[in-house]
Amino acid sequence: MRERLTEDHESAQYLAQQLSQIKGIEIANQVDTNIIVADVKNLNTTSEEFVEILKTEGVLSGTFGPSYVRFVTHYDVTKEQIEEAIDAIQKTANQAK
Repeated sequence: MRERLTEDHESAQYLAQQLSQIKGIEIANQVDTNIIVADVKNLNTTSEEFVEILKTEGVLSGTFGPSYVRFVTHYDVTKEQIEEAIDAIQKTANQAK
C-alpha cells in the first residue's frame, strides 16, 4: 500500500485542517503521516467520553491520554467518509460544550 501513502497523508492533513476549525479542538501533533492527534480538553470532556460519542456516530477513533483523541486515515477511508467524520466530530464537539 505504499502507493497510497501520499493520498493517506493528504487526507490526514485535510482532516486536521478541518478539525482545527472546530471551536474547542486543537491539533496536538504536526501531521506528517496519516495520524492526527486532537486535544479536546477545551470541550470540557475526556477523550474517552468523546470517543464513545463518536462511536455512536459511526466514527472510530482512539484515546491517547486523558484529553487526546487519535484519528487515522488509511486506504479504506474514502473522502466522503472523511467529510462524514468531520460532520460527526463537529456535532460531538457541539454536544460536549
